[in-house]
Amino acid sequence: MTINLDEIALNEATANVEFGHDTADIVYKPGLLTGANIAKMQTASEDDDGGLYDFLDRLLVDWDVERGKGKAKTKVPTTKEGLMTVPVPLLRKMLTAIMEHASLGEAENTSSAG
Repeated sequence: MTINLDEIALNEATANVEFGHDTADIVYKPGLLTGANIAKMQTASEDDDGGLYDFLDRLLVDWDVERGKGKAKTKVPTTKEGLMTVPVPLLRKMLTAIMEHASLGEAENTSSAG
């Protein structure tokens, strides 16, 4: 049996992040955590956080991040535009949680996107 990188790129995994007193699940594509993608993000973020937004836009599938209260609650989209409305410290904490989750091998127990 061979390992197919294109199939791995479709897999999804779920990490959890704590921020203050709240927690959120983050569904991401662990197959996109390649050296090339991470280097591209780090190079771009040396000048600004644009590289972080672009990288997370591709990496994230879904998350438990909302805006508003009560019936007015809406989920913040994981698009670049949605990401740009989220505080950078939270985004960086999410990326750290994803990297830790993946490095612990927990991302190997993934489901294929359907």
